[in-house]
Amino acid sequence: MRPEPSSGAGNMIPCAGPLADVPEPPFCVAYGIVLVALVFADNVSYVVAFCQLSIPLGAAFGILALKEPAHAPKLIGIVSMFIGLVMVATG
Repeated sequence: MRPEPSSGAGNMIPCAGPLADVPEPPFCVAYGIVLVALVFADNVSYVVAFCQLSIPLGAAFGILALKEPAHAPKLIGIVSMFIGLVMVATG
């Protein structure tokens, strides 16, 4: 006999099904592209900088397309990350 689970707040229900432990396909494709780029790149810092470019682009997309509030810390972060990425890309 199996013990009955308690009704406490700490109970977690595990994912079930055949694809419970499989990452989403877009994530796998993106990760695979990064690994291939790391193999063929002369300078790995360019690949890493390009991967990190998605962060300020995503934040800018949120502000421009999704009409998220453009608070000063968010804008400062976007601009500083973009400047840093340009500095890495230009050497």
